[in-house]
Amino acid sequence: MEQHSATASPARLIPIPAFLFLFLAIFPGLTQTAWASTAQIAQLKQIPVVAPVVEAAQAAVTAVQEVTQPEPAVALEQPTPFAESNIPPEYLVLYQQAAANACPEHLPWTVLAGIGSRESDHGRHQGDGVQSGSNAYGASGVMQIGTRADLPAGDQWAVVGADGDGDGVKDVHNPADAIPGAVNHLRRGGVCEGQLGQAIWNYNHACWYIHKVVSRAREYGLPSDHVVSFTGKCPGRQF
Repeated sequence: MEQHSATASPARLIPIPAFLFLFLAIFPGLTQTAWASTAQIAQLKQIPVVAPVVEAAQAAVTAVQEVTQPEPAVALEQPTPFAESNIPPEYLVLYQQAAANACPEHLPWTVLAGIGSRESDHGRHQGDGVQSGSNAYGASGVMQIGTRADLPAGDQWAVVGADGDGDGVKDVHNPADAIPGAVNHLRRGGVCEGQLGQAIWNYNHACWYIHKVVSRAREYGLPSDHVVSFTGKCPGRQF
């Protein structure tokens, strides 16, 4: 009778799942290769540290995936029909872009447009300082920012001036520069820290001014539940 060799067949090799490579790199003593026999895998399963490490590796991969996911953009208020008819199209774009480039979660473009409406009717006002020079208080441009250190408005433009259109010139009479400059002014007042009321007050020190700006912003699309308050100088007032 023919006798067969008693030599055992080689153990079948199986691949280690991809997520195990992370802890293999952290704990090289567990194995010397990225492949293991069935018997070796069985032994690994009996090691108490393996399961927690696998769970940690999976959690790490999930965390990396979550971190690399882009944050959703802050939704901008849609302009009302009144806003679209009242604000020149080029100004509407400038207000929206300037707010979006700053902190739209704290500075609605509608408030920025409310300031532009109050200060110069979006550049349509023909008063002193809007198109050239400055007014009696030393304010200039479509956003009426101070440019005269010798007058009450002071030289705010020297601090907040912006080159919004990238032409190398910070021109307070150019809306593309003046509107981002106004954003810088509001940022200095704390708008990006959630102090919208304080920032508007810093722009023009008057409670009635905050009321006028916010009222126009609501006409442009600022939601009614977006409450603006400034208890520092306007105690108990909500706009």
